[in-house]
Amino acid sequence: VARRPGFLPYGLVADTVTVQGASAGRVSVSESKLRALLDALNLNDVSVPGGLEGKVLEVRKPPTLIQQFHAGRWKAALVQSNSPELTVPAGLDIERLAEVGLRVLGLDAGEARRVAQSTDWRSTLVVPVPMNASTFRQVTVRGRQGLMITTTSEVAVDGHHRRDGTVVLWTDDDRVFGLLGNLAPDDMLQMAESVQ
Repeated sequence: VARRPGFLPYGLVADTVTVQGASAGRVSVSESKLRALLDALNLNDVSVPGGLEGKVLEVRKPPTLIQQFHAGRWKAALVQSNSPELTVPAGLDIERLAEVGLRVLGLDAGEARRVAQSTDWRSTLVVPVPMNASTFRQVTVRGRQGLMITTTSEVAVDGHHRRDGTVVLWTDDDRVFGLLGNLAPDDMLQMAESVQ
């Protein structure tokens, strides 16, 4: 059963509903490429854990429902899906790998460690962490631990303009939710709280 927000700020109205089909993928880890990236970013205080070379992560993502809302320049989208299946080889520390990824995104060492250890990384498989993420903070959504990510405007290398925005990620039982939009963070959180 699809859930939807009961609170729609800024005069938002339902726009479109789409379903992305199920998908699966494999990611092979390269220690040398990770080290080269960290070197290029001058991140000398973070190390790539050993034993990653050639390890393969497998992801199976069930169908995803996306509901979009708009009102003039204001936009939001609610993404929901059953929890993806993540198969991690023995000995691969997903939290440590996430910590490295968060350092690449610009978090300091302490914050990257805290966020990596306290985040349900299954939710980021439905709504990936934006490349222009500027802040991460833990939030509570409907009594569950969640993650709020704010993004800042920038022009990407490919010339596309990435706008300011907010992403709220949380899980509820076996479902994963992501709310994305260009509304104020407090309004995004209130909208997420109203999803039922």
